Amino acid sequence: MIVDVCGVALIVMFVAMAIMTIMIKLAQVDFITEKIFGDWTIWNWFALAVFINNIVGLFPNEDVAEIAVVFRFITPNVVGSNGMWNKALRDALFKQYGRVGLLLMCSLNAEDVSILLNTGRRFESSDKMFELVPQ
Repeated sequence: MIVDVCGVALIVMFVAMAIMTIMIKLAQVDFITEKIFGDWTIWNWFALAVFINNIVGLFPNEDVAEIAVVFRFITPNVVGSNGMWNKALRDALFKQYGRVGLLLMCSLNAEDVSILLNTGRRFESSDKMFELVPQ
C-alpha cells in the first residue's frame, strides 16, 4: 500500500517537473513571437535549433523500438536478450572486420536484425553477401 502511494506521488512529481521543463524550454524561444525572423541574432537561431533538437529527442527512435519488439517476441521471458545479442554481434563484427564492423553494427535497422535472426534468410557467408553489392 505504501509502495503504491509512493509510486503515484513520484508519477505526479515527474509530470509536474516535465511540465515545468517544457515551460522553461518555451521561455528560451519567446523571441519567436516578439521579433520578425529577419531581426533574429545568431544566438536566437542557435536557441531555436537547440529547442527543435530537444523536442525531436522526446520521440523514440523507431528502429530501436522495432528491434526491441523483435527480441520481446523471440524471447519474451528473458530480460536483456537484446543486450546479450548486441554484445555477441558487436564482438563478432569487430573480430571479423575491425572498426568497420562497428560501423556496420551502428547502421543495423529492424529488417537487418530480422534477417540475421532468421536462419532461413541468412547468407551462407559474408563473402556471398558482399558479392551482391555492385562494385
